[in-house]
Amino acid sequence: MKKLINQLKFLALVPLMSLVFTAPIALATDAKTAITCGVNSAAGSNSCTAKPTTSLDDTVKTIVNILSAVVGVIAVVMIIIAGLRYASSAGDPEAAKGAKNTILYAVIGLAIAAVAQVIVHFVLHNVG
Repeated sequence: MKKLINQLKFLALVPLMSLVFTAPIALATDAKTAITCGVNSAAGSNSCTAKPTTSLDDTVKTIVNILSAVVGVIAVVMIIIAGLRYASSAGDPEAAKGAKNTILYAVIGLAIAAVAQVIVHFVLHNVG
């Protein structure tokens, strides 16, 4: 059982690691475009078609979306692990209770993350 849980934890880390490795690439691409556009405009060329720099609202929305995705992945993994713990409790009431609590807390975490995302988007939409 512990080996299975460790494998599930590893599988949960794969999407998180993809975020870690792809975010710097996207930032480097934007920086390269900004430098190229700056050089072209200084040289008198107006051929730069890069999109304008993102605003603070866009940055906050991106961060909230990424964090919500991470919380969602973690919650789903915890629900799967708790389901396996519940199925393997073999009638032990303490083990079953612990698994049920884990499922409950994971669902509550998902609800809190969803409400937080709604609040952030509401505030950004009405303030901006």
